[in-house]
Formats: sequence, structure tokens, C-alpha cells
Amino acid sequence: MKFENSNFEERYNDYWNRNVVTLDTTIRSCSLGLNLFEVRSNVLELIETYQQHISNLLSNLTRQVYLFEDKEYVQKYIKNTVNQAIEDLSFYTHIYPEYKEIPPEFLTALKAASSPEPKNIASLSFR
Repeated sequence: MKFENSNFEERYNDYWNRNVVTLDTTIRSCSLGLNLFEVRSNVLELIETYQQHISNLLSNLTRQVYLFEDKEYVQKYIKNTVNQAIEDLSFYTHIYPEYKEIPPEFLTALKAASSPEPKNIASLSFR
């Protein structure tokens, strides 16, 4: 079975869009004061929730990678996910300097996850 253009990929994309993109938009808009409600005090919780969603997505996908014939495509998908998460979390450390100590361990795990070896990714702790 192929991952590319499959129901699996569609579900992962939906999960990403519903959870990760929504949180990213909220976190970024908090820094600009664009929210109707003051949620800046909840930024730490939002960032932690963002990390948990990334962790869930990567953990589930790496656990299922053996199901797919197109492992190179799956690895590329994982790498793109990791790169986007690193970019987002790095941005958060700049716009929220008071929380700059939150993501380093997670960033370290993500950078290690960009290894081409699926077993390396699956064995990481993202929390």
C-alpha cells in the first residue's frame, strides 16, 4: 500500500490542518495582539499543545511506516513535518523570549528525527 495520495496521508494532513495549523495561527496572532481575548498568558500551554500534536503525528506515522511501500515518500513527509515544526518553534522563541527555554529539548529531538532512519525517529521521546 502506498502512503502518497492515500486515505492515510489525507488523515494526517487533516490532523495537521485542524490541530497544528490552528495552534500555530493562534500562537502567532497572540504576539500581534490580534485576538479578541487576551490569551498571551496561555502561550506556554499553547506551545506545549503544539508540541504534543507534532509528537502525536510523528509517533503515529513512524509506528505505521512499515505498512507503506513508498517509504522514501513517508520519510520525506516526516522530514517536512519536522522541518516545519523546527521553523515554527524557533520563531516562537523569538516572538516570546520569556518562553525561549521551552522548546530546546523538543527541538533537539526533532533535529535528531530528521535522520533518514525510521527506527531513529520512532525511538525518540518528543515530550
